[in-house]
Amino acid sequence: MSIVYSFEFNNFTFHHALDSATEWTKPQFTLHVHNTYEIYFLIGGRVSYLIEGVRYELEPGSLLLIKPGIIHGYQIHEGEPYERYTFHFNEDFLFSDYREVLKTPFINSVDNPCRHYSGKPTIKVQELFEMLEKVEETQRANIEMKARLLAHYIIDEIYSITQKQSSDIREPADEAVSEIIKYINSEFAEPISLNMLSDKFFIDKNHINRLFKKATGTTVKEYIIRKRIVYAKQLMSCGLTAAEASEKAGFNDYSAFYRAYINIIGHTPISDRSRK
Repeated sequence: MSIVYSFEFNNFTFHHALDSATEWTKPQFTLHVHNTYEIYFLIGGRVSYLIEGVRYELEPGSLLLIKPGIIHGYQIHEGEPYERYTFHFNEDFLFSDYREVLKTPFINSVDNPCRHYSGKPTIKVQELFEMLEKVEETQRANIEMKARLLAHYIIDEIYSITQKQSSDIREPADEAVSEIIKYINSEFAEPISLNMLSDKFFIDKNHINRLFKKATGTTVKEYIIRKRIVYAKQLMSCGLTAAEASEKAGFNDYSAFYRAYINIIGHTPISDRSRK
């Protein structure tokens, strides 16, 4: 992956990234999860996005709005360069007086885990991202402040789009898996096993895992672990210790939590706790 341009400040980051047509050869979805809000805009290429069992086929001009804690992944189609903007921000990035209003574009229905827009309404968003990319060239002083203001302008424009137009609706890849995901999303901090899910949904446990893997790109166990890790990270940002967050998120073994945290987040939970 080649970063065309990027910046990172305290509670928001922006990336313009480009991959050549030959860089992507793996057929599986590359899954990830984070505890920030994400605005994703596809500039070029064709991409399949899998978001908690719902599949979106994206073309240039596609806009995705993804809230924290949502497991999502992408699959790049060969033959064209893959170019996109991504903007991540924490809740406290938003101006406090307008925070609840500006968060509404990221509030989605139970059946669709994100909002998707494309076509003419997203043209202005791309133009604003292009302006954000050039803020360092045009503003020699107070770059962070200017970037912050322009980013709010982008979010406000997206808010206007969501008020005027309904999000594109996508059906879940598998209805049974969709119901299982809803259950896990509400109960992931509690003990959950394949046997329990089998009894609750009247599906053989091995068949559940096969269906789940096909629909989401990951296993039931890995899905639950990712949900718990993101929740634990959120709890630590609110002041809990790593051990307290681990237990509250549903881990019975701190060492298992510690290993999973490093694997998913990329550093130790102590590192995050010490930043507070």
